[in-house]
Amino acid sequence: MQHMLLMMFVPLPLVLGGPVLLALRTLPVRRANSGL
Repeated sequence: MQHMLLMMFVPLPLVLGGPVLLALRTLPVRRANSGL
């Protein structure tokens, strides 16, 4: 059961964290462009 739970919960942070990381990468670029 523990292995099954891990297989189910492990991908969640990856799926949810993917868009967040992309947003964090794009935000600094937008801030730099707006600052210039």
